Amino acid sequence: MYSIVIEVSNSFGMFADPSTGSEATSFILPPPSACKGIIDAICRLRNATVNIVAVGICRPPAFENCTTNSYSSKRKSDLQRKGAPTQLHETILSNPCFQIAAVASGPLNPINQGHSLQKQIYRRIENKQSYWSVSLGRSEFMANYVGLPKTKICEDVNAIIPGMPMGNIVTRRENKRIEVRNGIARFVETPAIFVEDGIIKFKEKDGRVI
Repeated sequence: MYSIVIEVSNSFGMFADPSTGSEATSFILPPPSACKGIIDAICRLRNATVNIVAVGICRPPAFENCTTNSYSSKRKSDLQRKGAPTQLHETILSNPCFQIAAVASGPLNPINQGHSLQKQIYRRIENKQSYWSVSLGRSEFMANYVGLPKTKICEDVNAIIPGMPMGNIVTRRENKRIEVRNGIARFVETPAIFVEDGIIKFKEKDGRVI
């Protein structure tokens, strides 16, 4: 397995907590599916597998109220007849910044897919390139920074998320209790990660995660 650690930030972000209903409130950090989407937007190899290990919160969680117009087919019938939108009231993240730690793996032949993905991701963020636009939960919340970690984790952030979706529509969404401890949410319990000078790092040997 090969390590991937990147930082993403923006003025706003939205990772809706399903338990908050129609007037959604964002989680304080992106769930694994959103993190994988961010990595896939930078680079994706068909035979490589990406597993999200942890997320570090680099700025104290802050929220803003947001109202948007929606033309969803689920709005009231009279609004649909008039061609009028319905208003959605949400609570979104303000000025979010995260470190995302993941591992890449895959077949070794004809090339080492995991190692290739790691190299391509770091090369693309160095060149400010991506396959798709990188956003924080919503397409309109395009990241203003995608690169190597430079903002230290807020180690005074501690929280409990009672139920965070750990899958997606394809793999089935199973909620899991997530603990944010010293600014880090660990989705996989592993001794392979540690924090040094506010940056998530992996224990490695010969370029591979131990």
